[in-house]
Amino acid sequence: MPFVLMRPSSRPLVDAARAGQGSPARADGAAAELRADYERWGRWWCGLGAFVGTSVGVFLGGAAMDMIVALAPDPVGLMLGVVLGVAGLGLVVVCGVVLFRLWRTGRALVRGAAWWLRLPYRAAGRTRRASGWLEARTVNFEPPVFARIATSALALLGGVMGVSMAFAPTGIWDMPALATAFVAAGLLSLACGCGQLGGVVRLVSGIGERDPLWARLRGDG
Repeated sequence: MPFVLMRPSSRPLVDAARAGQGSPARADGAAAELRADYERWGRWWCGLGAFVGTSVGVFLGGAAMDMIVALAPDPVGLMLGVVLGVAGLGLVVVCGVVLFRLWRTGRALVRGAAWWLRLPYRAAGRTRRASGWLEARTVNFEPPVFARIATSALALLGGVMGVSMAFAPTGIWDMPALATAFVAAGLLSLACGCGQLGGVVRLVSGIGERDPLWARLRGDG
């Protein structure tokens, strides 16, 4: 089966969640299917590769611009800079589109999963149990979820490091395009970290519907 960002079987479940129409009787199966789609290792690896590709493209573009300025009188250096710039732009466009589509489909999947997870408790009065408190916390240690937490934390750390280059000593700005590329890569990293971590938080929030303590704190229990 070819790799897809969202399985065809998930689309009707996502649409039902968006419309707020679904049967509590099929909620468990629907939530499990959407979670399985969202938590696929293929999506994680695809996102990791697209992030690396976009970052490399940004740095290639920055290095190419500085090279063109520095070697403008040399036709060979100028041609090399143009080639690197085109390659960098291609990587940014292709990998950036993949990252955006991963974010869009991931957001749809996790929102749908959270809605189906809540449905039996809010629409059918399913009893919340004390084990729900534990489930809402142990889900963070399931390998697909933990991998996303780890990479989002690393992305946020890398983002802070990249953006901090904007406040670095003036020496690094001797190559302004490359320095700007560091900042741009940092902003990209922050966006990816926030997007990935946001998906995990939304998923945990949906599973937390099983927790009677959380329901009482919200005033639902």
